[in-house]
Amino acid sequence: MAVSKAAGEGAGTSVIGSGAGGADSAPLMGYSAAPEKALLQTRMDDRRKKLRFRAWRRGFRELDLILGGFADRWIAELEAAELGHFEQLLDASDQDVYAWIAGLETPPIQFDTATLARIRAFHLQSANRSS
Repeated sequence: MAVSKAAGEGAGTSVIGSGAGGADSAPLMGYSAAPEKALLQTRMDDRRKKLRFRAWRRGFRELDLILGGFADRWIAELEAAELGHFEQLLDASDQDVYAWIAGLETPPIQFDTATLARIRAFHLQSANRSS
């Protein structure tokens, strides 16, 4: 709350409780990281939604079924690093990713992650259920 004096009544402006860094400044008092955590969680949720969408729409039907099904089942439980590995797979060539998952080719070291192993296991489990 600011209280001003008219130009003829005194020198300048008097500020009361402005929060401009004085002793009564309230912006830092009672600070909580909860809003930042909520914002980070919202960003992670948005990232998961985008990755799930991309997993289902690659243009290679067999891979859509594998990666989309995996995303439906596991994306909510993946940590940030795992999401990064999943996103890296989504950025790779469809034919390469399919060959790595199906065990037809050995993936390059940067793609040979625990996330790829989880996708392989998911694919094998899904294939065994359907046969």
